Amino acid sequence: LVNLFSETTAGRRINSAGSYSDFQEYASKKLGPVSEADYPYYVEEGSSVHKEYSQDELDSLLNATPLAYVGEYVAFPSVNKETEHYSDSELSEYRKNVKKHIMENGAVYTLITAPNYFSGEFYNPNTYSAYFPTTNDYRLHERSHAVAIIGWDDNYSKDNFLDVNKPAHDGAYIALNSWGK
Repeated sequence: LVNLFSETTAGRRINSAGSYSDFQEYASKKLGPVSEADYPYYVEEGSSVHKEYSQDELDSLLNATPLAYVGEYVAFPSVNKETEHYSDSELSEYRKNVKKHIMENGAVYTLITAPNYFSGEFYNPNTYSAYFPTTNDYRLHERSHAVAIIGWDDNYSKDNFLDVNKPAHDGAYIALNSWGK
């Protein structure tokens, strides 16, 4: 989704972070992604600095035809294992419902701890696997990056995660990240 600075999009600047409420507002106004041919993404070569867009360029985007938009969404219930206790059967039922939702409706939006924590003890760059156990309260409250859960693999080996933070059982969700792998 392209972020603009205007009254129409909650006053957010292009390339800025967002939130679920930003998405809800964006979707409710039937705004959506536009073709990069119509609205190019610019980054200076060898830099992570994004081009500043002129007000005319931003205004023209409001007249661009979206390639798609979200016509309807489901507010899926969340689980907070940091502050609430759930039985194994409750968690199993929740996971079953997440999988059912993905099969019937598509991706599930969620927040993960990122970006600075994709290193060290949490992230295995060889398998692109991240695990943030609830038994380790290090920065768990700082879930700061949205991803889309697009699938799962119940047989994904727990050995794909780092030894220092390894889940007790096999299985993992497959998340689509805007950064790539």
